[in-house]
Amino acid sequence: MKIGIAGLGLIGGSLAKAAKRAGHGVLAWNRSPATLARAVAEGAADGPLDADSVRECAAVFVALPPDAVAPWIDSMAASFAPGTVVSDCAGVKRSICAQMLKYATGRDWTFLGGHPMAGKEKGGYGNSSAGLFDGASMIFTPYPSAGRKALDMMDGLARSLGFARTVFATPEEHDAMIAVTSQMAHAVSCAYARDPLAPGHSGFSAGSFADMTRVASVDPPLWTGLFMANRDNLAAAVRGLEERLAECRRALEAGDAEAVRAFLEKGRDARAKIVYDRNRGG
Repeated sequence: MKIGIAGLGLIGGSLAKAAKRAGHGVLAWNRSPATLARAVAEGAADGPLDADSVRECAAVFVALPPDAVAPWIDSMAASFAPGTVVSDCAGVKRSICAQMLKYATGRDWTFLGGHPMAGKEKGGYGNSSAGLFDGASMIFTPYPSAGRKALDMMDGLARSLGFARTVFATPEEHDAMIAVTSQMAHAVSCAYARDPLAPGHSGFSAGSFADMTRVASVDPPLWTGLFMANRDNLAAAVRGLEERLAECRRALEAGDAEAVRAFLEKGRDARAKIVYDRNRGG
């Protein structure tokens, strides 16, 4: 299968490398010609993706920041071949799918909202890898008009790229869950890393400190866009976290050991009910 990839950052570069590992052909577009040239030289891409060559692609992944997804697809909308499935990779889905609704019917190609659930704290093509998606989930948020053929094709393609499973959800379901499973984790990590004592941690920290601060190494412009596009869900998640942390603060300030113990027990019991994907390390 020939695949088009727009954007050769961490996600797009990893998609290209995973596709080549699986034996697919890859055509790529990138804002920086130097990065595209590097990908071609390294064998991660076979050539450029443009309005002519995109007609050769059975699937196109748009791995661009959320605010760049719709403009790029709009610029190519008249060039996609019949049967092509176009999927974005943005971490928010309601705003993207709302902008793409105009392509839900009356087209001979299919738009399918997507989100690969994998990443690293460091972005860019230089940090991309063919194995980034091994064992991960690929989320798709199809319109009701999407045909079974398109969904089956993308499910098979995702698995060939290393994804362990595909998850189908509505854009609303996706954004509500991502606020908790991804965005709030980044918000908490950024706040935690700002503690005045954090810079002096050497010799006083173990794995938990590193784990809690790891994803504070964010790309602020990118994550600002993601936070703002999902601000209602994220604000609600942060508000709930604040309320739960306040239980601990009040118990400590009151010197109430039983309340502290109850706080810890509730956390322990809640985690025991969470099933983690062992392939992704929990």
